[in-house]
Amino acid sequence: MKRRYPLVSTVILIPPLKGIWILYYKGTKRPGKVPDKACRIYFKRPVCVLCLAFAAVIYLMGMLFPPWAHAEHIRDSISDGTFLTVTGTLAGIEHKSFSTILQLKSISIRSERDIPDASSPLDGEVKGLTPQGMFAYLKTPEAAEGLNIGCRVLVTGEFSGFDSAENNGNFDAFRYYAIRGFEGRLKNAAVVDRSGSYSYISDRLFRLRERTREVFFSYLNEEEAGTLTALILGDKTGLDAEVKESYQSAGIAHILSLSGLHIATVGLLLFSALRRSGMRTWLSSAASGLVMLLYSIMTGMSVSTVRALIMFILGVTAVALKRTYDLLSAAALSSLIILLQNPGWIFDSGFLLSFTAVMGIGLIYPMLEYAKKSLCKGLHTDLSRSRSPLVRGLGKTLEALFFSASIQLGTLPVTEYSFFQIPLAGILLNLIVIPLMSVLLGCGITLSVFGNIAFITEGSGPAGAAAHMLGSLSSGAASLILRLYELMTSASAEAGNGLFICGRPEKYQIALYLSIITLLYVLFCVTEGRKRRLRNSGGRGEGTSEGAPDRRFAAACLLMIPLAVFCLSFRYRAELEVHAVSVGQGDCTLIFGRNRPCIMIDGGATDVKNTGKYRILPCLKAYGISTVDYVFISHFDADHVNGITELLEDRNCGVRLKRIIISSVVPLLGENENYEKMLEAAKAARREVPVFMMDFNDTIRDRGLCIACLGPDVKGSDAFRQRDLNDNSLILRLEDERSGFSAMFTGDMSREVEKELIRELSGFGDGSISGALSPVTYLKVAHHGSKTGSDEEFIKLLSPRVSTISCGRDNSYGHPHRETLETLSLIKGNRIFETPKCGEITIKLSAGRIFTECYKDD
Repeated sequence: MKRRYPLVSTVILIPPLKGIWILYYKGTKRPGKVPDKACRIYFKRPVCVLCLAFAAVIYLMGMLFPPWAHAEHIRDSISDGTFLTVTGTLAGIEHKSFSTILQLKSISIRSERDIPDASSPLDGEVKGLTPQGMFAYLKTPEAAEGLNIGCRVLVTGEFSGFDSAENNGNFDAFRYYAIRGFEGRLKNAAVVDRSGSYSYISDRLFRLRERTREVFFSYLNEEEAGTLTALILGDKTGLDAEVKESYQSAGIAHILSLSGLHIATVGLLLFSALRRSGMRTWLSSAASGLVMLLYSIMTGMSVSTVRALIMFILGVTAVALKRTYDLLSAAALSSLIILLQNPGWIFDSGFLLSFTAVMGIGLIYPMLEYAKKSLCKGLHTDLSRSRSPLVRGLGKTLEALFFSASIQLGTLPVTEYSFFQIPLAGILLNLIVIPLMSVLLGCGITLSVFGNIAFITEGSGPAGAAAHMLGSLSSGAASLILRLYELMTSASAEAGNGLFICGRPEKYQIALYLSIITLLYVLFCVTEGRKRRLRNSGGRGEGTSEGAPDRRFAAACLLMIPLAVFCLSFRYRAELEVHAVSVGQGDCTLIFGRNRPCIMIDGGATDVKNTGKYRILPCLKAYGISTVDYVFISHFDADHVNGITELLEDRNCGVRLKRIIISSVVPLLGENENYEKMLEAAKAARREVPVFMMDFNDTIRDRGLCIACLGPDVKGSDAFRQRDLNDNSLILRLEDERSGFSAMFTGDMSREVEKELIRELSGFGDGSISGALSPVTYLKVAHHGSKTGSDEEFIKLLSPRVSTISCGRDNSYGHPHRETLETLSLIKGNRIFETPKCGEITIKLSAGRIFTECYKDD
């Protein structure tokens, strides 16, 4: 269900651009009709208007002509496993625990099989394809020794493309790397040859970065050093996964990405120090700009770093030229420069977060401050001028809180669309985290400088000893701050992080949010213009003359901002939805709807690592699901349960599993490692999850849904003891008592069990569900479409309208088998969907009609 709707995308951009156009046009043509401030605000910011218009054009062009189309062509032209010989320019080297990775740019494919002679030139004929970049995963770390950044290398290896997202909410690695100019990777790579020339500056900066990394790890423990390396050097290879997750859950993960906070703190300190030393302003600007450019190159030149660098250079240039620096104009110009270099960034969440944060500071924060002052004026209170230190402190705290809230409001559409959750605790934690970041950055830079001096001198001599002492002091201070961060994130996690699972908004909701914020900003400009006119005309601004518009605007803020957040965060649900989640070689089904319980049936896979974390959990969050009322586990093969166990073990995942239901036959089948592991995880969860047993003819009724167990029957016979795990799968039939929608979930049972069901249930009708094998709306095909299941008579009895098969792409079992597909095709009107081809499959019931959607098309 890759939605590419240029019309909807246009609607998103119309409201804010319309407001800007009206102000700009009217201010140009009829300035007398619009308040002075409203006119001047865009007279002084033509760059903003032009850059926003350019960004809108880039976005619409990108929707029509996706920037990853070239990467798709490369992936379609080269099959996975193809042996390639390529040449490329070495752009970077990453050392990870499992491999050393070379980042190659300006790729030329030399051949598909043969390794050319090492004496042949490194720039050979391109074989019809011109990838922008690839990663090369070296067999041995030693192969990277002697390589210099910027040199041309000849590499061989097996090509492997990046995976696209399979489900709503899943990370799309293919688009992520395509935007950054990487179309694939070479596994089991080997370096055959290299050129002698390279980029001296880039290589020296890389060596300095690697040595500084060693300094951090020599002065701090592994966890703290990995965090500081990410903070100072932008290198996240050593960042502990648990630390990263805790920062994300607490809403302070932004400090791990080099951005305006880092560039502004370091750059402005350097600029101020140079000016105070007596250096001329223009020379201080040039020197500090050059140093920050080199620092940005050393740390990898991420999009947020480039944005901050451009804005910093514009800022110090404005000081040197004695001109006024405008935050919004600088941000707009930096976005123009970045998009001209790579238009694909317009679709990147990092790019959008970086710029919407600036927009929050430049647009929303002034409105919040104005509203606060208006309210205080109405209450005859000025917090900033109070004689009481406590009241002044309260004023400063409110100012910081409004600043943090303005960033949250600015980035809210991107946050909800990309991450589906809002860590409310982050607003408060950032009141402490951000001020301490300046100190932490200072400690990190001090440690890097004196640590490198101590490294060069080997700690000997007065200079080496002094450098080592200063390095130890700065590392100690940095360690204290990092430990404080750890305590704060731990306390926040114990309190639940104030995590609000909001789900992914629709595009019309984003348009509505932007429209309301734009309207509020227009009202702000009008109110400011009226005040200026009153001031210029000699009005005192008391009573109804000036105070009334202030109070009206404050009231508008109190009304419109919550309304905008509600419009963005509200999730409309269909009457009933069934989602066959694409987990690979495994099974997972989600069922939820309007005023219905949320149900998960199975959750696991054997060919995808961390299925629960990377496939199931993001999908749940994308639909705004924070609680799963019922989790049914058909049987305890790993491909049906390991993802559920992961969710239970992750105490900070934000999604609660309320109860687990398994077949009563499971404890009677003897020891099962997956079963024992699940029980332990359920007991150790943040809230212990009860496990219930379900037997034949047991039913659950909740909010219009009825779920009946059709097998296995423990009490009826001992036949279950002779069956394997698959044939003892929990068989469920779901009925929607309001609409008549029905579904059958068959686990991994074989056709022999299906035949037994036909014999045993042929007279079933006096129990909880009449006609247990009557036709159903939806069928989850048994055993991933294996030919051992889906008996013809059984399928004809059910006569499904929609059937889904969950299995892995190119799996070793050959699922789904041709025989099964032929059997399912016998049912007239039965639509058959396979997760390898369709990704996530959605069946929606709305207004009595059934709609099916595929997340992707193969």
